[in-house]
Amino acid sequence: MLLPSSSSAWGSKGHESVVHLALQMMKPKERKAAFDLIGSDDPCFIGNWADHQREAHPETRNWHYVNIPATVKSYKASRDCQGTCIISQLEWARATVGDHHKSKVERREALLWWFHLTGDLYQPFHCFGKKEGGNDSHSTSKATGRTCTLCGTTRSSSHNISQSPVSIPRHSIHSNRRNHFQP
Repeated sequence: MLLPSSSSAWGSKGHESVVHLALQMMKPKERKAAFDLIGSDDPCFIGNWADHQREAHPETRNWHYVNIPATVKSYKASRDCQGTCIISQLEWARATVGDHHKSKVERREALLWWFHLTGDLYQPFHCFGKKEGGNDSHSTSKATGRTCTLCGTTRSSSHNISQSPVSIPRHSIHSNRRNHFQP
């Protein structure tokens, strides 16, 4: 039996898949309007554009998640979305795309955000936890037998595990470092 050495739970392929699904659900006229507004028909670009905005626009960090406590059964804006969060930004994106008084650039960016945030909404741990969409929910990766060479632990946030190859969890503090885990 052959098994993959690693698999991604979401990441760029997950966002691309969400775009494919959304485009399939659109009528041809709607799909053409979306492509015309965005200036591309590439699902990978459309789905992942927003993640490439983080460095230039750090104010968008909170847009990717909502902090719904694990102990409650439903979303409550006053408790879960203080300031901006994925829910408020999806509402903003929907309203902006439909507002033809806005510039084409504003509507384009709003549509790109809508595609991306729709993907984030269905991603594990983007709507759960007390801090940054699950970054406060920690797991220990005993199954992989891998240890971080920088700190000697296998602890990682559940959010980061869902974003990265399952066999190689990443620590939040080391997210910009590559290959710091060894067998």
